[in-house]
Amino acid sequence: MRGQLTFWVLLALSDNKKHAAEINIWITEVTNGTVKTDLQNLYRALRRYDEAELVEHTTLPNSVGPDRKLYYLTELGESLLAEFIKQNIANFYHPLIKKSLENKSNKP
Repeated sequence: MRGQLTFWVLLALSDNKKHAAEINIWITEVTNGTVKTDLQNLYRALRRYDEAELVEHTTLPNSVGPDRKLYYLTELGESLLAEFIKQNIANFYHPLIKKSLENKSNKP
């Protein structure tokens, strides 16, 4: 699950900055609920990615509680995501694989 979470978090941040709750909602929505995590695990993962220099954050004041951290990909995070997609996801666009997957997903 940890490897999948890394992919989904980096992908969630690939289009714009998000705070942890937005990342969590985004992942749940785009995976139709098949990938889920709680905020505590997500915060731990974001800390690891920050230490690994894959993500960084800015802090925004919050009038109703603690300041909010908005996370975003670093150049290294963007590179890692692009390389992962190239090695693992792009293959699914090959016409033979795509056709096979479509045939399998259309079966009852």
